[in-house]
Amino acid sequence: MKTSRLKTRVWVLILAAIAGICLLAILAPRRTPKQLAGTPERVDESSGQIAGTSERIDESAGQIAGTPEQIDETPQDIAETATGKIAAIYLDGVLVRRVDLDGVTEEEHYRVESHGGFNDILIQPGRICVASADCPDQICVLEGWLPEFELPIVCLPHDLLIEIEDSP
Repeated sequence: MKTSRLKTRVWVLILAAIAGICLLAILAPRRTPKQLAGTPERVDESSGQIAGTSERIDESAGQIAGTPEQIDETPQDIAETATGKIAAIYLDGVLVRRVDLDGVTEEEHYRVESHGGFNDILIQPGRICVASADCPDQICVLEGWLPEFELPIVCLPHDLLIEIEDSP
């Protein structure tokens, strides 16, 4: 009889713990993608250094130092001309590029490098995805196309975030 009571108490405790964890998950404050990405203030304006990394934004060339890909438009330029879905690409919490997906006419490949690795971004008319990356889990590649799933694409090892913004 004692073992039966003991088993019952153990199961009641396990179920109570599971219910408590579920309640905490429901009541926990939600963070927006912008909060997860950090803030653009993480760039030291005097040196152009991205905080916590060895990368530097080269303002004159419009590119992240050490990468061959150029940033075609500044974030301010595209905000004035965009008419549709805008994909914002953040690296280490800093906005590095905005793409007007409805304005894209042909397929484009864009590479970002961070934390010793890379993400190859594929941009097609109306959509964007991470085509390949050298991160160990490949979650960013498996997340698929934006804006089809409405969730941002995130690569935690490389601190990359791609999200759809509302057009102005």
